[in-house]
Amino acid sequence: APASPLGLFCFWCVGLGLRRPAPLFLLAGGGRGGLSKTTTLDPSRGTAYSAGTRVLTHCGRGAAQTAPIVPPHLAALPNLLSLLRVLAIVPFVALFYFPRPWAPNACGAIFGLASLTDWLDGYLARRWRVSSPFGAFLDPVADKLIVGASLVLLPTCATAGRCHIALLAVPAVVLTLREILISALREWMATQGKRDSVKVGWVGKCKTACVMVSIVLLLVTCRAPHRSAVFDAGLALLHLSAGLAVWSGAIYLAAAGPALATGWSQSASPPAAA
Repeated sequence: APASPLGLFCFWCVGLGLRRPAPLFLLAGGGRGGLSKTTTLDPSRGTAYSAGTRVLTHCGRGAAQTAPIVPPHLAALPNLLSLLRVLAIVPFVALFYFPRPWAPNACGAIFGLASLTDWLDGYLARRWRVSSPFGAFLDPVADKLIVGASLVLLPTCATAGRCHIALLAVPAVVLTLREILISALREWMATQGKRDSVKVGWVGKCKTACVMVSIVLLLVTCRAPHRSAVFDAGLALLHLSAGLAVWSGAIYLAAAGPALATGWSQSASPPAAA
């Protein structure tokens, strides 16, 4: 059942006297706007903070709002993880050509960890309710930078079983051109107030997952003297990713078709006389 007003008031007073958040272990959560078992009161702001993802209830104000539920010193962690993906490109490129047997595995480990942070930063931002316009900008940029660097590097070191460079270069070109096209399309659609019509769909998410897994497999095997099943699996996933990239790109272009047609007709029309 929801916490009683009297119980909330008493614990708020105790917390106010101690000048620190007062734990409400005895108050069970319930209903909309209720408090969970892990809820604490911040007496300095009169706010009930839940450790889950529920709407927060402001005590004594009768208003509910969404607010961060993480300490201030952790609020920037999702953006920091995105920034680390950008900074990881430097050691990643250096290790790719480092003449040591363990270098390919190190490259694969760096890219694999970067791929995990791609999921983790978004998860933390949503769970902690610290999403920001800057984070929405930085996250996809960080992904595209490290994936783009990998796609450029892989064809230059295709030595596994004398793999033909084109087997790596062609899907890399398809993926790179698709990213440039769709990124530009989303920016233009945003100027038209229709960005939601080209938001990421399930095909695009599958493409991203396939790309990241394929790159990890290729990084750890591309310099091996003999072609292996792991390399072939990575190569197959890379080509599947290119196919999914074309498919998802066609979906986005079809969704943006009416806006593109309108923009084309407006640009082709002669300017109105003054």
